[in-house]
Amino acid sequence: MKKIVAIAVFLSVSALTAFVMPAEERRGSVTVRTRENLLDKLPGDVLYLFPEFRQADIYRNDGGMSSGVVNVCLVDNSIRFISDNGDTLLMSKLAFVNRIIAGEEIYVPVAGEFVQQLAVFGPVSLAFRTHLELDQSSDKSTGGITSPPTSTAVTANVMALDPSRRFEATTVVDYTLSTGYVLTDGERLYPARQSSFAKLFPASKKSIKGYVKEHAVDFDNKDDLKALFMFCAQGQQQ
Repeated sequence: MKKIVAIAVFLSVSALTAFVMPAEERRGSVTVRTRENLLDKLPGDVLYLFPEFRQADIYRNDGGMSSGVVNVCLVDNSIRFISDNGDTLLMSKLAFVNRIIAGEEIYVPVAGEFVQQLAVFGPVSLAFRTHLELDQSSDKSTGGITSPPTSTAVTANVMALDPSRRFEATTVVDYTLSTGYVLTDGERLYPARQSSFAKLFPASKKSIKGYVKEHAVDFDNKDDLKALFMFCAQGQQQ
């Protein structure tokens, strides 16, 4: 019999706002001049998943494990660490990682990005997602460049092949940082909405509508979503 796993979430003061306002969206832009590095220009709270580098265990797909003070670079969802001499270096790419455990929090890779698991039932998880989207455009006043056809406004990694590359001309990069709750089947991400719960919990499909109405479920509220998730998981077991 499958078990429902609820994951306790301990929030630091700096991370609290993201969970209180899960639908928050932040927009901005940075100008990257010739030979400059995009990673040096983005604000730190846009560039990284965690508010600050933190101690974590990295479990790899090959069964190995590494520990260190790390963060996740949202441009390409790679794991970065700070070396002894203060340089920020690449520790691992997302494709090689099974999960990250930082304190009481668990992060898993799904659809090319890391999400924080809040509750788990079999392959289905309720998770919190921090998503960075980038759009690159040229600065015509300086004779800039046009974006490569495969690198405009893609999901979370506009420059996934080499996010630290230096630009050949002045370029404006627009960014959108959004946070919100999602469901995942381990392969895809779904918005945490009634239709997604019905899709991923087919045995509970008929009762979900009544539960949502009776409990006035707020789909932007973590506690409401966890309670609905538990209800759906229990329905699958009957």
